[in-house]
Amino acid sequence: MAQGVVELSRGSEDKRIMVDSVTRDSIQYFLDRFYMMRISIRMLINQHTILFGGELPFSAGHVGTIDPECDIQLVVEDAFASARSLCENFYEQSPELKMTCINTVNREEPLKIVYVPSHLFHISFELFKNAMRATCEKGGASLSLPPIEVVIVKTTEDVAIKMSDQGGGIPQRNMPQLFEYMFSTAPSPVDAGTSVNVVPMVRFFRQSHSDYRFFQYASNTV
Repeated sequence: MAQGVVELSRGSEDKRIMVDSVTRDSIQYFLDRFYMMRISIRMLINQHTILFGGELPFSAGHVGTIDPECDIQLVVEDAFASARSLCENFYEQSPELKMTCINTVNREEPLKIVYVPSHLFHISFELFKNAMRATCEKGGASLSLPPIEVVIVKTTEDVAIKMSDQGGGIPQRNMPQLFEYMFSTAPSPVDAGTSVNVVPMVRFFRQSHSDYRFFQYASNTV
């Protein structure tokens, strides 16, 4: 699926394939539904097999794939470590993480929510990859890259996670295209020698979980 979208996008860019706005909207609509159903069905299957089958949960505290006490900070730090390892393999350097956690409900307790840790990890990992790539490419061979800053705030009603970097920001002209499958500023996965199926999961996170918000900003840019 990802390979097809990449080839169609590249063909559209070099004018070999004509893709009008109606076709783009149809592709967007189809893939939105496809991935939303895939994520939903996979979660239901995993939840059922763990609860009623022989598959063991990730830990004794999990209810299927759901963690009643999902530690947001630990999951985000784990995603950062994974993205950092990938970044260092490719760029031979990586920015540090500066994290601030604020619990307005009880300042003495860690930030915990009822959630699916794997979903939070996937979202955080993809955003960290974006931030690290932008930071490294803007910083070049600099020995002191600016850190990626993460602020997590839990209130009585919701949880907000803000991620900011100094990678140059996003041009305003690209803002309407951020969640389009045929748009990317990253090198082609084919050119990079990988076959990663990247799904903009943050889009589905925003649509299906109204109680939690996830933001990514590029701040302090010149």
